[in-house]
Amino acid sequence: MNYKIVTDSSGELPKDIIDKLDIDILPVIIILDDKQFLDGIDITPNTIFDGMKKDIVYKTSQISLNDYVEKFKQYAKDNIPLINITMSSGISSSFETSKMAVNMVKEEYKDAIIHTVDSKCCSLQMGIAVKYIAQAAKNGKSFEDIMKILEFCRENMTVLFTVSDLKYLQRGGRISKTSAVLGNALGIKPILTVSKDGKVEVKDKVRSKKKIISYIVDRFTSEIDENYAKEIDVYITNADAMDTVDDLKNILIEKFSMKQEQFIIQETGATIGVHTGPDSMYVFYMRKEVPKHLYI
Repeated sequence: MNYKIVTDSSGELPKDIIDKLDIDILPVIIILDDKQFLDGIDITPNTIFDGMKKDIVYKTSQISLNDYVEKFKQYAKDNIPLINITMSSGISSSFETSKMAVNMVKEEYKDAIIHTVDSKCCSLQMGIAVKYIAQAAKNGKSFEDIMKILEFCRENMTVLFTVSDLKYLQRGGRISKTSAVLGNALGIKPILTVSKDGKVEVKDKVRSKKKIISYIVDRFTSEIDENYAKEIDVYITNADAMDTVDDLKNILIEKFSMKQEQFIIQETGATIGVHTGPDSMYVFYMRKEVPKHLYI
């Protein structure tokens, strides 16, 4: 059985991978005043980050119940089994909405094979997992094997990110207004991660970009041995933070004799960027390789 893989634009997968692995992407909605835009279709991250620098406030809205229903029906009517991977339920209500959609579609298409899965991931963390999942699906792997991939990625991927201005976390409800104002006044830059249950949590608080880089390098050093460091892929997304990205990359290259091509660097997507703002950076890497028998 070959499953169709559906996910949303918050996973930040590049177009070449989406096309190669035939992944169906549902765009998250970006809101500006009374206007709605589709992430990756009607609006670009650059437009959003430029606007945020001018204090324009963007918001996001989850994929609607109707959009999920229509997407699932598209495959159910042709008897195509599908797996839908959502952003973490600890961050978004997309998983609950998609479950409602599955139940509605199955009322009409009783034999439809539709799985909707809470990734407990966000951003490219979810995208990396979906990349392996889509490879497995194309190779006819079972639902059980595909779920093992997701679990492996959750258990073995390091996710670290940082923001420059705490007001964006405050607008998204991640911290209080008082904490944002006080933190900015003190120059605090939190280093955050996604917990095993899919929630954003603070790992440390520092006061300079130099200390951000030092924290990430120390974490990488403690988790990755010298041999694996020469093979590992390090994924970095950023919103106008290329100076920080380059500094981090160059230190890792020098310390571990890594190669430029081991670093996959791309712009932070609109959905995530709305909540973290300009001058933010995300780092992702697998502490262990995904077992090839799960996806090949």
